[in-house]
Amino acid sequence: MANLSIITAKKEALFAQINDVYNLTLKISDKGIAQKLIIKSNSINRLRQEFSDILDAYNELAMKEDVKFTPNYAPLSAVDDMVDQVIHTATILQAKQAVKQSPATSLPATIQCPLKLPKLELKRFNGDPIEWVSFINLFNSAIHENNTLTPVAKLQYLLSVLSNEPFNLIKSLPISDKNYEVAYNILKERYHSQRRLTSLHLNKILDLPTIHHMAKQMCNFITIYSKNTENLKGLNIDITTNNSLLSAMLLRKMDSIL
Repeated sequence: MANLSIITAKKEALFAQINDVYNLTLKISDKGIAQKLIIKSNSINRLRQEFSDILDAYNELAMKEDVKFTPNYAPLSAVDDMVDQVIHTATILQAKQAVKQSPATSLPATIQCPLKLPKLELKRFNGDPIEWVSFINLFNSAIHENNTLTPVAKLQYLLSVLSNEPFNLIKSLPISDKNYEVAYNILKERYHSQRRLTSLHLNKILDLPTIHHMAKQMCNFITIYSKNTENLKGLNIDITTNNSLLSAMLLRKMDSIL
């Protein structure tokens, strides 16, 4: 069995390797470094797994040598943060490269002028269900239904606009044509519950506060109402047409100013 000093040295060496790759994300304005980051990112998950394994071995051996030793997994949390940043940055760079390298001659005659997607400000999604409908509708129109993009490019764009839980759900998928649909469907299954989303947006409208001060509250009232009714329309539910119940409810919330 390896002694503690050897395992410690391996652990520190792996951490340094991961940290070196992470540091590349801070210098991507240099094209050479950006390309190096893309290459290094291909092995970052392997390094993360090796670090996790060696950290387990370190904690296990340390406990055997010292019964008072308390296992410490804080370094793994730091590594996870660095790995996430590496993957996130690399996917953005790869997406830009994929679009730039797509030859116009390979496109059908009807789509010879593809959208310059690297300059498009796509809505980001962090897992908040209230933002899902507007996010996925914009993503569908700009990326998912864009026939000028390969599935690989679509997957890279998808990864680049996700964070937190949704990013973690698909970040380990290899970048390939077939995995775009896999990733897309994972997110749809996780977040696109018609019943839950409908209830969520209806409750946002039903929970609108009664307006007491026209100037101070009306703007916020209209913003929340409009946002949630538009999201419901995105779910093919239109509650604004000939809805006497909704009209009565809204009027009650405005009684104090009418």
